[in-house]
Amino acid sequence: MTRSYPPAMRAVALLTALALFTTGCTTVHAVRPTELTKLNGFVHRELSAADTLRSLGQVPQYALVDVGGDSHTFDGSTRLVLDTAGAGETDRREDRYQSVVVQDGVFSGMTLGDGQKVQIPMGKIEMAGVRRRSIGKTVLLAAGIATGLFVLLLIAGANAPESNNSNGGGDTFD
Repeated sequence: MTRSYPPAMRAVALLTALALFTTGCTTVHAVRPTELTKLNGFVHRELSAADTLRSLGQVPQYALVDVGGDSHTFDGSTRLVLDTAGAGETDRREDRYQSVVVQDGVFSGMTLGDGQKVQIPMGKIEMAGVRRRSIGKTVLLAAGIATGLFVLLLIAGANAPESNNSNGGGDTFD
């Protein structure tokens, strides 16, 4: 017996599947602002060319160490988070960078994409971080969505009227 599901249920299933394939949770790994000096001279290059040059030892690798001691490779795909203080307020910037120079106590960078110039005195940077995809969080989110969908399907299936009765017609009451 083939059961057909109502359009609303199919839409929920489709949206859930879409969410599963397009969602990716992230985590910001805090790094001390002094770590930013390791990015001095960073220039984003196309990945294929950079990989070739890196294998020849011609392109330096950039990495930041978070407060927990873990190292995070920095490249053009890395989202750098900078929290700055000024006038009693905290401002957050999050960008990918084409290039970075850290000298004379100033972080200077050009953002990837729009080419915006960013200049922040190092003394104003309260916190820095790198945003990375979190596989664990993504798996938990996907499991939660799948479980929710499964429960919805069970409830809908239990409440759906049976379309194929054994007596060939509707229920009769005497």
